[in-house]
Amino acid sequence: MTKDKFTEASAIFSRVIENDPGFEAAYLYRGLCLMQLKKYKPALVDFSYLTARHSKASLKENPHSTRTYGNKNHTRMDFIDAYFQRGVTKYFMDSLISAKDDFEFVLSQSNRIATCRNYLANIYYLQGDLQNACSQIRMIERISPKYFEEENIDQLKKIYCQ
Repeated sequence: MTKDKFTEASAIFSRVIENDPGFEAAYLYRGLCLMQLKKYKPALVDFSYLTARHSKASLKENPHSTRTYGNKNHTRMDFIDAYFQRGVTKYFMDSLISAKDDFEFVLSQSNRIATCRNYLANIYYLQGDLQNACSQIRMIERISPKYFEEENIDQLKKIYCQ
């Protein structure tokens, strides 16, 4: 996956899931590979599987997995990532209203503030709501100025804040 061999990586994650269906990070990683391959429906299945197993209410008590692969902490997953990736997948599938719901939930739980606000700005823009689109960009500018270069913020303002 880190070498951009997404087809091969998704096959490996599928085998991991077959051998150990309880290792949830494999669903997230396979979903990420499928997203890169623009296979949105199967990616959505993986992310939705994880969100179904970890309800919004349960994230307050249990925000991340305790399972790791071997002793590698980077194989632990934050369950909020499944909601974020499901939102991204829905966004690319043009399911804007449900994508917006996922991004708003992630905003309430996570530090992915600028990224979620950027997606929300795009959704509002596509829905013809320039006022809320512009509002999202102005929030990014205020709370996460390092997320975007200054010229990128100016460019986004020209698009969303007409």
